[in-house]
Amino acid sequence: MLLNKFLVEKIEYIYNALVITNWRKEEVIMVKYCPNCGVEVKEGFKFCLGCGAQLQTDAAAQPAQAPAAPPVQPQQPIPPPVAPQQGYAPMPPQKSNMKLIGAIIAIVVIVVVVALVLVLFMGEGISGSDSRFVGEWEQSNEYMSGITWSFKSGGSFESMGIEVGTWRVNGNQVCITPSHGGSGAEVCYDYTFSPDGNTLTLSFSGVETELTKK
Repeated sequence: MLLNKFLVEKIEYIYNALVITNWRKEEVIMVKYCPNCGVEVKEGFKFCLGCGAQLQTDAAAQPAQAPAAPPVQPQQPIPPPVAPQQGYAPMPPQKSNMKLIGAIIAIVVIVVVVALVLVLFMGEGISGSDSRFVGEWEQSNEYMSGITWSFKSGGSFESMGIEVGTWRVNGNQVCITPSHGGSGAEVCYDYTFSPDGNTLTLSFSGVETELTKK
């Protein structure tokens, strides 16, 4: 019996050695002691020589590895919702602009008022009211002759080549204001022109003065 057991062990040993020689390296595991009986087992044995229990290899001992998880893609930031565009609302004008506009309007109004005043108070003395007066006239009545009257287009009045006042037409009268005269010094004459416009007759307090255009 002992001989048979010895032969069986040797045969088993040789078989294990042959198997280990051709076995892939990744399936071989280092086993030092049998987990069943505790007998020391040499490297590469698949069966225990003490109790005959099958030993585990590296491939069987190692737990199955979980499949690698796919790489996690970085999450893209979600853009904020775009608010619908509202209708364009013009910004209210600045106070400084309003002040500037008000100042310009005030200046324009003042200029217009001054122009109207000048037209009302000075326009009557301009020859535009009756251009027939403009020019130099010579007095030719029996009392005074050789005296010249000159009605200028700018409204000035000259006698004998000297500016002595201003003139203006007021309805059917021509009014002369002496430069040295005070308030109420204006003298207004009734006038009539001859058909050819070369003779001007002035009448003041019943006294007529005839002027001939030079």
